[in-house]
Order: sequence, then C-alpha cells, then structure tokens
Amino acid sequence: MWLYDKQPFYVPPDITCLTPVLTPADSGDGVGILNEKQIHATLKSYFAATLFDKEIKIGSYFADLVTENGIFEIQTANFSYLVPKLNTFLKASHVTIVYPFHKKSRLNYVDKATGEILSSGRNVTASDMTDFFLELYRIRQYLNDPNLTVCIADIAVENLRYCAKDMKRRKTDRKVAVPTSLLRLTFLEDSDSYRCFIPEGLPETFTLKEFRKCMRSGDAGIAIKILQYVGVIDYIGKRGNEYLYKTVSYTHLRAHETGRNLVCRLLLEKKKNNTQNTKKKIKKKHVWQRRVRKKKEKRRNEYTGRKKRRKNKVNT
Repeated sequence: MWLYDKQPFYVPPDITCLTPVLTPADSGDGVGILNEKQIHATLKSYFAATLFDKEIKIGSYFADLVTENGIFEIQTANFSYLVPKLNTFLKASHVTIVYPFHKKSRLNYVDKATGEILSSGRNVTASDMTDFFLELYRIRQYLNDPNLTVCIADIAVENLRYCAKDMKRRKTDRKVAVPTSLLRLTFLEDSDSYRCFIPEGLPETFTLKEFRKCMRSGDAGIAIKILQYVGVIDYIGKRGNEYLYKTVSYTHLRAHETGRNLVCRLLLEKKKNNTQNTKKKIKKKHVWQRRVRKKKEKRRNEYTGRKKRRKNKVNT
C-alpha cells in the first residue's frame, strides 16, 4: 500500500479569542445584525480582527468577514446558498468556508418558566462526516479552485431544550445550540489535504464495500465521490459487478513538476484514457454482436419449430 505522509493543516484554537463571545446568554431568536444563531456569531467573532470586518458588501452579496487573509464565510448548513456568492467572491479574493462540526454534544432539558436545568445527558462524540460530504457535494465544482479553502471547526455544543417540568416533547419547545469550546481547526487547502479522509488499512485497489468496512461510520458512497472530485481516488474498472477504485499516488509531486515532466505526464494520461475508451468501444461492439447473434439463432429455432409442427400436422 502506498503511504502518504502529508497531513492537513491542523491549528490549535486560541481559546482567549473564543471565550468572550460565549459569555452572553442566547435569547433563542439569534444574534448579530442579520439574525444569526450563536454558533454562527461565535465563529464570526473568533475569526474577525475588528468589529468593522463583519458583513462587508462585495458585488451584490454580503460577506461574513473580510480580513487580511481574505473572505470568510461561516456556513453551518446548505452550501448550495454559497454557489452564487462563490462566483463573485473567488474572482475578488481568497475564500475560506468555515464549517462547524459538532464533535462533542450534550442534551440538557431546561425549565422554560424558571430556567432551571431539569436533566443533563451524557457527552456524545461524533465521527460521522456524511453531512459534511453532502455539503461539499453541493459546491463540488469549486473544490479544486486554488482560491478556496475549507475549514472544519470541531466544537463542543450544549443543546438546550426549553420544555415543561414533565420533560415531555411538544411542538412549542424551543431548542438552542450553545457552543462551549473550540476543539480543533482543520484547513483543507489543496487536493492532497483531503487524504486525511482515506481510512487506515485500505488496500491500494478497493471496492465500495471494502471502503465502507474500513470507514466504519458514515456514507462511503458520497465520501468516494468527493475524493474522486478532488483527485485523491480514481476509478479503474470493475471487479465482478462492483466498481474498483485506487488511491492516486502522484498528486503530491505535481507542485514540483517541471514543464517537460508535466507535458509527458499529460500525454501519458491522454494515451491511457484513449486506450481505455477504445477497449470500452470494442467491448460494447462485441456485446452488441453477441446479442444480434442470439436473436438470429432464436428466430431460426422458432422458424424450424414451426416447420416441424406443420409437417407433423400434414402427416397426421
């Protein structure tokens, strides 16, 4: 198995920048000038240098933050809303999309009349990244853009459920997610940094079933699609009825390639693709010829069968 030693850019969070934002209580109606929830507003204040960096108009859209490091967009869900923004922002500056991932969470039942905590659940640690891959799929056409960076912010969250004293769930109950700490920041800056999502123990060539087995949790199908889009995984054919994939081993060398090597590699890839296409065409042609042959044999057998039946009738 080919081993890759490069890791994504992990940054330990600066807790001093995060704690002042967490002290005010959440009213539940959202905070910020655009009715933002507390997780969104907390991360925005964490990445902002000053108060004047927030909600800057670029073109016909408002950016969450504009700093010396570029444009920051904090998006908790629905990356499809970012598509029209990215068309404008990527032409102007470098864009960083911050995605808060609820790494640790706990559910607390709070009396909505008195504010007293009625019950506290246990801490749950999440490892399923399916939602994150689904969001990336919505902006898949921009993932290979050099001006785009995706930042995963691992946070610990207290889920407060304001209910009556009997703790029965009702439609009128209010739910509030309050971030308590920032655990880690992961920056995905290029295609090679996505290799952190390749599970350990995966063979060099593998099927979807083998990938799912090594992944243990999450949707393996959407994960493979995203890794294909960024060029970390390549489709190489079939093993029986299953699709066969392999990990691409040469992408880390592309940044250091000379012009001559780059041209040679592109020519080799083009030749490989052409040979694969011709093989597929020949295979399709053989399959089609086989089907035509079978149909002709079937018609011939039916015709001879009819002849025999007529002879038998005449003889009787």
